[in-house]
Amino acid sequence: MKLMGLTTFINVVIGVSLGGLLYTIWPSHYYEWYPSIPIFYWLSSMLMIYFLDHVKQKHGDVTVVTYMVVRLCKFTLALVFLWLYAAFVGQNLKAFGFTMMLFYFIYLVLETYTLYLFEKKRMKSEKKEKDEQNKKQ
Repeated sequence: MKLMGLTTFINVVIGVSLGGLLYTIWPSHYYEWYPSIPIFYWLSSMLMIYFLDHVKQKHGDVTVVTYMVVRLCKFTLALVFLWLYAAFVGQNLKAFGFTMMLFYFIYLVLETYTLYLFEKKRMKSEKKEKDEQNKKQ
């Protein structure tokens, strides 16, 4: 739940900041469908967190392979979203595509860092458990 709250907070900050910059500084690059991008990435992040948490509860650990499969699915969904926008809306396609790519890389960095922190915490707790077992023997 903490991670979902943090992801929501970061999404709002990034979405409002970037939207505000586009709207005030570069109004020619702001487009009506801009809010759909942060909403898409927020929804996909919530699904990713839910899925990885489900895998962790079921198997006790989230492997890098599982994380990469989820990343591939998210990338594929982003491409489908971009294709749907191009097919049905098609306005300011370059700006929309650039913004999608920017959000993708921002979330890639944030999610990779989150996985790094999770793995670091997991390894630390495993080491602590191993040390405690060695003391008992």
